[in-house]
Amino acid sequence: MSLRLTTDYRVLQHISAFALAWIAASYLFAYVLRPITIPQPSPGYHIDTLGKGQEAVHNLLYLSNALREDQTIVLLGSSELDPNFSRHFIPTNFFPQTHLSRVVSFGRAGFDTLGMYGLLDTLRPHLNTGSRLVIVLSPAWFRITDLWPRTFNEDFNDTVLLQLYLNDDPRSVFHDYLSGHQLEFNYMTPTQKMFLGDPSGMLDWNLPGFVVRTLNARAYAQREKLDMGLASLAKPVDPGHYDAGNGSALPWDEYEARARQMELRAMAGNDMWVRNKYYRLYAKRRAAGYTHYFLRHMNPEPEMNGLKLLLQLLKTSKVHALFVMQPVNSRIYDDLTVFDSIDARIAGLCREYNMDYLDMYAAPLEPGVLGDGQHLGELGWERVDREITRYFRL
Repeated sequence: MSLRLTTDYRVLQHISAFALAWIAASYLFAYVLRPITIPQPSPGYHIDTLGKGQEAVHNLLYLSNALREDQTIVLLGSSELDPNFSRHFIPTNFFPQTHLSRVVSFGRAGFDTLGMYGLLDTLRPHLNTGSRLVIVLSPAWFRITDLWPRTFNEDFNDTVLLQLYLNDDPRSVFHDYLSGHQLEFNYMTPTQKMFLGDPSGMLDWNLPGFVVRTLNARAYAQREKLDMGLASLAKPVDPGHYDAGNGSALPWDEYEARARQMELRAMAGNDMWVRNKYYRLYAKRRAAGYTHYFLRHMNPEPEMNGLKLLLQLLKTSKVHALFVMQPVNSRIYDDLTVFDSIDARIAGLCREYNMDYLDMYAAPLEPGVLGDGQHLGELGWERVDREITRYFRL
């Protein structure tokens, strides 16, 4: 009898030890996989493209941190975010300098609504009602109307694609994209090729490869996160305060006057309301008869579909974003009314999905708003800064 009780006791000991080890391992696993907050490299940080490997993990971490909190503005756009077009009032400079907010911006030429949808769907767990998101739209996207394969490769590495493959909606969307553009890719990775299969489910021959690649990608990402977390411990904390809440007290009239003067000085040698260094280029094009901005047979529907996907994702994630439509220079191009009906549809979609829409395209053009034919100048960005400050109550 005594021996039997001792044996039972040992079994209970083993069960208890196993249960304790399992709980401890589960806690450790959850702790390692928790979101790690890493401060961005600078208060105003711009990311051209997501990149690959270590660079991509770091950029995704900066973006996820910025979207998860409610103190950093995340700005998505294309070539207009290039800091060469604005040195003073572009948000990555203006908001940190005035201590209103930190800013992370993402994008360069070719990054459009479908790219934004894919990027934000990857970061969906971090989207929330506090996310300060600004989407800068360009009429050019609806003219060319599709994500370039080169841009796709730059911004959709395997880590992002594996995350998109996990969910039915983005898997179907990028199945359609990659199936339609596969001949334009010089080489497709095994992960990209997974999207060419049947998008209706994951229970197919791609599943084993998906599991292995996902485990490898997440293990690598977690190692990078841990390394970044340890490295940040040795760095001094930035004492700068970037949430002053003094937006209404700023001298906006002075900012507007300064921004206008900066651009007027830069375009003093011409009457086309472009900076002088661009004047010769556009004057030659205009003399050669290139006065149309939009294609004669333009199909905006692919871009409109991408915009709808983006709006649906934001609404589902309870994000109230600010959309900005940049203008086009009416002194250079004479067919801008072609876009009026498309612009009205975009405005209607933003109202439908409860997003704010700053329509600079429909507003009368002023000298200084643009620096060339289609990129915001200092005065244009000052107007956007003022609207961002109002919208997010900075």
